[in-house]
Amino acid sequence: MKTTIRATAAVAALVLGLAGCGSEGDDTSAGGAQTPASSPQPEPTVEKSVGTELERKTAQEIMRLSEEAMTQSESMRVKGTVDLDGVETEMEIALDKGGSCEGSMSQPTGGFEFIGVEGHGYMKADEKFWRANSEEPQEVEDIMVDLLADRWVDMGKDEDISGFCDLGELMGDASDAGSDPSATKGEKTQHQGVEVIPITTKEEGETTTGLVANDDDAPYILEMTNETQDGTVEKMTFSDFDKPIEVTAPADAVDLNALAEGAEA
Repeated sequence: MKTTIRATAAVAALVLGLAGCGSEGDDTSAGGAQTPASSPQPEPTVEKSVGTELERKTAQEIMRLSEEAMTQSESMRVKGTVDLDGVETEMEIALDKGGSCEGSMSQPTGGFEFIGVEGHGYMKADEKFWRANSEEPQEVEDIMVDLLADRWVDMGKDEDISGFCDLGELMGDASDAGSDPSATKGEKTQHQGVEVIPITTKEEGETTTGLVANDDDAPYILEMTNETQDGTVEKMTFSDFDKPIEVTAPADAVDLNALAEGAEA
């Protein structure tokens, strides 16, 4: 299980308005006497600039800052639709850099929930999932489904689950962030009540657009959409940055190793 973050952004130019200014004038009469203007003129004013430092930057600079912010986050929630080996998959996961996570995945062939605690994985899958992934004879498959369907299963030090629950591994590093010359900036817009800057990149027939929070202190990617040439669309949303993940191992998990040993006895 693997998710790649490819974010692109677009920036609207900073608007700086200047108000008109005036000054008092001199009016000299025929007799040389000086008279004041009929009405006072406004003092020179300059309208304050609007926007953030972020929106002044180039698409590449915004990409770099947003990906750095993502990699520095201690935890987050990821939700969306991805293509896993050609299968549309709905997923949601909350995870942190300590290896803790909880989430779920759903495909037409079944779904499952999972928990990760310090590299130890647990999974609870429905009957459709177990049957779709079984390579056992029908009689053995039926027994397996009776034992495991809709029950927590102790997967041990499962590399798939523990790797997927590692936020550091999921995010990778941002050493080459902002190096994509195809990145373009879009106009500022709103995403769920938050002002965002769209950044778009194109690579090998794929178009990826990331919505970056227009926030100098926290320029997180809030949504990412990837579309391929064949029309496949993946969309991910990101939230709950730095919110602690509190998960505990299920107390009633089925131990697969114990089951295997019992079957061999």
